[in-house]
Amino acid sequence: MGFDKIYENYRLKHLLVVSAVLLAVALVYAKIPTTYFCSYDDFLEVHRAAFEDTRKPSKILTTPHFYSYKYRPLNRGINFLTYAMGDQDHRVFRTRNLAFHVLNVFLVYLLAWKLFRSLEISAVAAILFGLHPITNQSVIGSVMTNTMAHSAFIMALLMVMRSAESARRWWLWLTGGVISGWISLMAYDPNIVIFGLIFVWLVGQWLGGCAFVSRRSIVVFIAASVLLIGAYFGLRELYVPSGWTRAASDAVSVGVMAKNAIMYAGAMLSPVDVVLANEWVNAPLPPDMASRLSWAVGYGVMALLTSLGFGFLMLRWLKTKNSASDKLAVVLLILGTILPLSTLLLFQSHASETYLYLPAAFFAILLSYALAKVLRDASGRTLRSFYSLIIVLLLVLFASATWARNNRVSQCGETARRILSELPEEQLGTGRWNVLFANSPGENGTRR
Repeated sequence: MGFDKIYENYRLKHLLVVSAVLLAVALVYAKIPTTYFCSYDDFLEVHRAAFEDTRKPSKILTTPHFYSYKYRPLNRGINFLTYAMGDQDHRVFRTRNLAFHVLNVFLVYLLAWKLFRSLEISAVAAILFGLHPITNQSVIGSVMTNTMAHSAFIMALLMVMRSAESARRWWLWLTGGVISGWISLMAYDPNIVIFGLIFVWLVGQWLGGCAFVSRRSIVVFIAASVLLIGAYFGLRELYVPSGWTRAASDAVSVGVMAKNAIMYAGAMLSPVDVVLANEWVNAPLPPDMASRLSWAVGYGVMALLTSLGFGFLMLRWLKTKNSASDKLAVVLLILGTILPLSTLLLFQSHASETYLYLPAAFFAILLSYALAKVLRDASGRTLRSFYSLIIVLLLVLFASATWARNNRVSQCGETARRILSELPEEQLGTGRWNVLFANSPGENGTRR
């Protein structure tokens, strides 16, 4: 068989596998595009777009993120454009977020392929990420632009990797990667770590003898990055003048950082989602854990066991024969899992699943690679069967958990729509109104 035929067959395999993965993710999220607004953030953002940004669009650039020390003009700008395009139609907001999530699943597939050149590792990583319940909140939060910001983050890394494969247009891909990283920063400021991640990868490639990565490449990257990061901080200094002082005052204690780090690690590593456990066996959700200590201990033990299991996988990987490129890829994935949380751990006292969306993308690739390297490629049939069992079990648990979460969001949207439909619309234009809510008779507290 000629090279062209082999290449054509491989492209067909990629197309079929990627299509199957994206279809599976889209089916699990099928209810979301038509679900009505649910959280108070949804209504606040739409109100701001309608009554502030429509009247004075310059506020998109000149106003801090909800008057905090954060500066995310592209976040506000994208929501305003979405509002303007859809005339406050909830379906436009939700379809936008889901579209970027599906795009990110594809980008995770590409990133895994770039790192390991394995169709199976790439497919498993992409579908684990796409169905992981820890990514769900960023997708179903209709006015959140995290999925878009993270698309730019992963795209930046992929474009820089492409620059290392091109002798003639390396500078174009490299510059495009820096611009994509800047777009990610303008939408979600913790994503500033993309520049550090790219720098580590470029230096690793240069030290490893990559033909198309030289000191000139690194200098161009640094110069372009300094220029665009400087532009961001210049705007920030203009429009968030007290930002640094407020940020410093919000720095959390070491104890809070440690608690949040443990919670993030447990959420990332646990195969059983808390919402799924609540759905299946009426286990308490995190806000109710304090009153049901035995469940908290159970979750802790499960997180500890899965952490030990993952640690065992990485130790076994260290004992296997690995190429220099694989070692650099693993370093990149570990940093990609940790770095996006670094600034959030310093300044955010409350833990949030939305902070784990991007780390989950890198961790999914790392997990897929480690499982394949240690179990799938082992000489014993038992370990290979165990590998298949783990993948199937994780997919069933993740898909079930995300489906359960989407059902609840759909129900929440119906409740919000029903509340609004019962309000006396003709009287709302005068005076100030307070709307009071009561629990439904027999409502379970953990299901609010």
